Amino acid sequence: SFNDGKYEFLMPFLDLANTDSEANAFVLNVLIVPPTEDPNRPAVGAHLDDTIALDSARQLLANTVSVLYLSVPEDMQGGELLLWQHKGGRSGEMFEHGMIHEPDGKVTP
Repeated sequence: SFNDGKYEFLMPFLDLANTDSEANAFVLNVLIVPPTEDPNRPAVGAHLDDTIALDSARQLLANTVSVLYLSVPEDMQGGELLLWQHKGGRSGEMFEHGMIHEPDGKVTP
């Protein structure tokens, strides 16, 4: 249970991340990303944040996504995070004619 204090260390992040007054759910995904052999190959490919486990006839996409890096190796190189705007819940917004279009934002360490 989240209320047993086991995850209390996450509360400052969750308080900052929960900026959407219309949000009715909060999903926490953990992603452990090992380094790649090829520095030009992304460790995590382009994807939709659609891991909400609800039985629904439609695809559910996250309206807001927050990222928290808990641990970053001192010798890490690269690590650019590319972001695309959620546009009305349609899947494939990052793709045009089968190609990934330019992201709406980039975060570089």
